[in-house]
Amino acid sequence: MRNDYGRLIFMMGFLFLIPLTVLIFVPEERNFAAAFLLPAAISFVMGGCVGRFRPAGPAVPSWESLMEKGSGPVLFVWGYAFAVGAVPFIAGHQLGPLQALFESVSGWTTTGLTVSDVVGMPWIFLFYRSFMQYCGGLGFVIMITMVARGKQSFSIYNAEGHADAFRPSLRDTARTITILYVAWLAAGVFLYVISGMPAGDAVCHTMSALSTAGFSTRTESIAAYESSVISLITVLLMLVGACNFAVILQLCKGRFRLAFRESEFRFMLGAAALFSVLIGVEQFARGEGSVGTCVVNALFAVVTTFSTTGYSLEDYSAWPAVSLGLLWMLMIIGGCTGSTAGGIKMNRAYLLARIGILYLQRNLQPARWEPSPFYIHQQEMAVINDRTKERLLGFMTLYLMTTIIGSILLAAAAGCPLPTAVYEFTSALGTVGLSCGLTGPDLPAAALILEMMGMVLGRLEITIVIIGAAAFCRRLKNRCAPSHRRRR
Repeated sequence: MRNDYGRLIFMMGFLFLIPLTVLIFVPEERNFAAAFLLPAAISFVMGGCVGRFRPAGPAVPSWESLMEKGSGPVLFVWGYAFAVGAVPFIAGHQLGPLQALFESVSGWTTTGLTVSDVVGMPWIFLFYRSFMQYCGGLGFVIMITMVARGKQSFSIYNAEGHADAFRPSLRDTARTITILYVAWLAAGVFLYVISGMPAGDAVCHTMSALSTAGFSTRTESIAAYESSVISLITVLLMLVGACNFAVILQLCKGRFRLAFRESEFRFMLGAAALFSVLIGVEQFARGEGSVGTCVVNALFAVVTTFSTTGYSLEDYSAWPAVSLGLLWMLMIIGGCTGSTAGGIKMNRAYLLARIGILYLQRNLQPARWEPSPFYIHQQEMAVINDRTKERLLGFMTLYLMTTIIGSILLAAAAGCPLPTAVYEFTSALGTVGLSCGLTGPDLPAAALILEMMGMVLGRLEITIVIIGAAAFCRRLKNRCAPSHRRRR
């Protein structure tokens, strides 16, 4: 195939065939096979046609950044996945068109908000929901990077939010990430099974936990198993998903000193410990159980929130305002850069804290005091300069404005109180998946669309979507312009 668009569509076809393996174990559900063969066939035909008849793109123009060039295939493949990913739910008569699209967007973006009733849902669809999240966590771009070459592969990889090339080539980096992801899937399933979880549940929950997504096969989520061991295994898998892949690689190789040099990783562990203590103490003071129970519940709640997984051990909406406020802060922060988690990312939260401390120090120190702040990122010393502050301020402004506007619109569309809308839209934008009960099959269409927009902006990051939209408008304008103007 001569271009990335055709290759990406064609590869998507194979993903829709994977859920059919479930029929080996539940052959009575073979009547649902056509629901997955249809999107697979669509992808193969469209991928072949696009790859054969659409010419390969030209070299990157001098005025067009690599990010702009890479954002096109990234936005295209995600948009295609959202649309075609809804087909099995519709063809299998599980959900209506809008609800199916919502479930697809929530799955591929690893958000975990759902409009499905998992009670009585066929196993092939339960597996498909988790498999969507597993693939969405890894990212389609990782797959294309393994076969793409040249500057285009770098632009696509960078545009999807992966700035961590820890191997000599991007192809080797993508393969290493995939191997780590699959290895942890096998380890997670094994740990769940020996802890008493049924094999089917173990596969689905491992895929969802590693992708920090949150779809469950049980209505009560992890709480249904009533096991502290299973809860702690879930915490481990969520932490793996929330960490940078490069840090996970160092930990797996036993290079703990190198892993703990990363400023973002140390900040994440510190934040997890601090918030767990605060919530645990608050729970114990309210008499919610023994010390051990409060520690496990608090740790689980903290990790499931900042990893943006969305699993639960209890109804968090019934918690006091202090604990909910702490969870809301973690919901905004999210996991590490280069991970499967959402949110603003730990690295940006760390930089915000460092810059705030520097501001206080500058006002307390003599006028001649000139600091040289730095932090460790990807095993290298990175200076906190004006460019760093500019990028951080720009992103935070966009994120804050998106949260405010989205929350107000959601409150109007759903007819709910503004605090409820803020919590729900923040959950969607951070791809967290925790809900206070607003999201469901009866939510108005406008509200579902707003939440879907939040999920997409959160998973791909606001900047990438804006850059991709601007690049598309620029190309469209150039195509529509008269030929003599284009030559000039």
